[in-house]
Amino acid sequence: MAKKILLVDDDEDLLQTTKFFLEHRKYDVILARNGVEAIKMAKQKNPDVILLDIMMPVMDGFAACRKLKKGKATKKIPIVMLTVKGARVDVLLAMSAHADAYFVKPVNLDEVLERINELLKAAS
Repeated sequence: MAKKILLVDDDEDLLQTTKFFLEHRKYDVILARNGVEAIKMAKQKNPDVILLDIMMPVMDGFAACRKLKKGKATKKIPIVMLTVKGARVDVLLAMSAHADAYFVKPVNLDEVLERINELLKAAS
């Protein structure tokens, strides 16, 4: 059975490019376009990993990460932040929200996939 990845970003091109990349590596990809939608989809679909942008409408990635890590049904799902925000303070905010990894865009998708596989292995 394919592992499920919830991909959360408001950039449609990035969503489709990353979805294509992951699906061709046999992952089941679920899409969300903001933090509120991400929380809803995480509860409904129970993904194995969440790839989460920070700068989004409705609810940003920091707030979504905190809520997901506090949620009974979602707290153990690994969260990988993918963002243009590369300042040290942003990385520290993500880690204080209990993100499991942090990548600055533009990302090398092979490196992200390697980290996803490490997180999945650690979770099993």
